[in-house]
Amino acid sequence: MQKHPWLRRRIVLSKPSAQRALLLVVIYFTLAVSLVAMVAQDSNWARWHISYLGEGDRFSAHLFNALMMTGGALMAGFSALLYRQLRRLSPRYASRFILAGFLAISLCVYLIGLFPRSVGVLPHDIFGHAIYFLFLLLCLSAPWTLRGMKRWFYIGSCLLHVAILVLFVLYWTGVSESLYVAEVATFVLFIGWTSLLLGRKGRR
Repeated sequence: MQKHPWLRRRIVLSKPSAQRALLLVVIYFTLAVSLVAMVAQDSNWARWHISYLGEGDRFSAHLFNALMMTGGALMAGFSALLYRQLRRLSPRYASRFILAGFLAISLCVYLIGLFPRSVGVLPHDIFGHAIYFLFLLLCLSAPWTLRGMKRWFYIGSCLLHVAILVLFVLYWTGVSESLYVAEVATFVLFIGWTSLLLGRKGRR
């Protein structure tokens, strides 16, 4: 005779999953940037880059940097849940490699808040660009670390970086004065790629 089946179901439903954690990360960063943008009441940030919200010695800048640091910690928690799920699908070395990549991205997000551009342009830019290159490394290594995915997943992983790289080149060459578009594209494609990684549509 089973005792308290409702309690067992509730425990299963309340158990944190990587999918729920990813959704939480998306909602958190969307609300964080939107909140700071409203508090700052400065539309110029969209003409330059998202980190513009964290520059200066005003309340909105300190709020943005604190939220980025918290977001980095939140992403680290998601990385742990992602690793737990990937252990059942990938070899141990592969899941550890992906964990290291996601933790490094989480650390960079934290350091972006710790070192705003008004404090140090060089370290801030290094950590900001490192996020893109870490994401690139994860995608390029996918055929070896994420075996069992469909072929279009591997091809798409490379093609999406071509699109992001074009946006960065347009900024670096001065054709576009705003890095905001490239930053948003990187975030959206990173979330989309991670969603496919967690889902079943990309697997054979």
